[in-house]
Amino acid sequence: MNNHFDPETEKRIAEEVERRVAARLKESELIGNDITEQKRVENELRAEQEKSERQLTQMNAILNQMTEGLVIFDQHGNLLDMNPAALETHGFDSVETLRKHLNELTEIFELFDLQGRQLPVEEWPIGRVLNGETIDSYEVRVRRLDTGKSWFASYGGTSIRDQNGNLLLTIVTLRDITEHKLADEQLLEKEERLRIALEAADLGVWDLDVENDAAHRSLRHDQIFGYDELQPQWGLEIMLRHVLPEDRPIAQEAHRRAAETGVLSYEVRVQWPDGSIHWISPHGRMHYDSEGRPSRITGVVADVTERKQAEEERERLIEDLARSNRELEQFAYIASHDLQTPLRTISSFVNLLARRYQGKLGPEADEYISYAVEGAARMRHLIHDVLEYSRVGSQGKAIQPTDCRAVFDQALANLREEIVESGAKITSDDLPAIPADYSQAVQLFSNLLGNAIKYRKKEEPPRIHISAEQRENDWLFSVRDNGIGFEQQYADRIFQVFQRLHAVGEYPGTGIGLAICKKIVERHGGEIWLESAPGEGTTFFFTFPGKVQ
Repeated sequence: MNNHFDPETEKRIAEEVERRVAARLKESELIGNDITEQKRVENELRAEQEKSERQLTQMNAILNQMTEGLVIFDQHGNLLDMNPAALETHGFDSVETLRKHLNELTEIFELFDLQGRQLPVEEWPIGRVLNGETIDSYEVRVRRLDTGKSWFASYGGTSIRDQNGNLLLTIVTLRDITEHKLADEQLLEKEERLRIALEAADLGVWDLDVENDAAHRSLRHDQIFGYDELQPQWGLEIMLRHVLPEDRPIAQEAHRRAAETGVLSYEVRVQWPDGSIHWISPHGRMHYDSEGRPSRITGVVADVTERKQAEEERERLIEDLARSNRELEQFAYIASHDLQTPLRTISSFVNLLARRYQGKLGPEADEYISYAVEGAARMRHLIHDVLEYSRVGSQGKAIQPTDCRAVFDQALANLREEIVESGAKITSDDLPAIPADYSQAVQLFSNLLGNAIKYRKKEEPPRIHISAEQRENDWLFSVRDNGIGFEQQYADRIFQVFQRLHAVGEYPGTGIGLAICKKIVERHGGEIWLESAPGEGTTFFFTFPGKVQ
């Protein structure tokens, strides 16, 4: 703003001063032509004019320094002046281009209410003041037509009238509230996103005044307690009355701890008004007053009935499965053990027949006796392997630090005859110490090495190598051979009980050895798998969790 009012405003001020001077002169004429009295009046008028000029200068200085915008219009709606703050808000350096009638300003600006409706000029802040209104905190969005820039402003306005009530000037104040409105919009967006998230998560929201035991809640909160609409009152005591008596101490203790730790979390059962029982899970955070005393808890609550029922059903199924497995293992053990006595009797008599009557009853009888001897021997091996399979889970020893080098040496000793007969060469890397059941680890190594010897190529002796690699949380072992191999598509099948890829007479065995390996590895918390190809050998991989330094 300039350091003086515009000519029109100064003209009005000068007219007011002249009016006062004329009044004083008239007063002096009534008194007479006394020169002394005239001098006194002239001196007073001069002092009053100087005072008016000082006040005008002070007013200009104040308007220039105001952070709030100020706009002055005359009684006809012509813009007279704007202070620097108003010019800055509207994006102008000088008021000269804006000294127009209100109607002409529609070519420069357009105004909208907060709902986005464009305002006619009579609803602009200055239009309302010119129509006799006094406005306060009238919020609109302003847009400059030439630049397209928009901002939000809050307007106030009033009129100045003479002693006869005639309109002299209208003054409008304004404040840029763009940052405030954008913050409000962002807050509304966040609240809307939170509302959508809470609805998607099916959560009820609550805010508990600890001192007064009164809570503000969402409708979903009360629905979780079995009500169709918000209840008139709610608090901790009311909530506790919904909790089953046997679970109530859990909720009370959780709220007591929350006062100390600042965190609330628990799960209890509540009874709905219709008598049904439901699980709820409140979570919240404590807020404290300036003296550190608990003042409010804000949080959410979820109905977790379906999850709790699913957990209970899963635990029941796990227990049923464990019991079934124990029964099956016991059955397999008893069946295998009890079958051995009659099998020994059969084997003894069949062998006796073979020794006494071999070559005496004719070729056909000799063949039948041979079949019986082989069948009895195979049955003995099968019962032995089933017994071993059942013992993996039921009679395993404690898992403790185990030296895999000692396990490897023992497996070689167990397979000494097979190694010599096949000419196998078995090597290994440095093997670690791991947490394991020593006996089962020996059985695992023996079965895998024996399997590699059994399925060797006819034209070359077996070459088998065992290695171990330490990983982040376990050891990865591999047993690689140069045997006959097989199609990778059968990789899972060979770990199943009684599953074989070859005819019974082609290779010895019962089809349980690799199933035992799988059961041993899984008992230790590991995994077993293989890679193979016809004619290129097979590599078995298995893991043992943990490590011993």
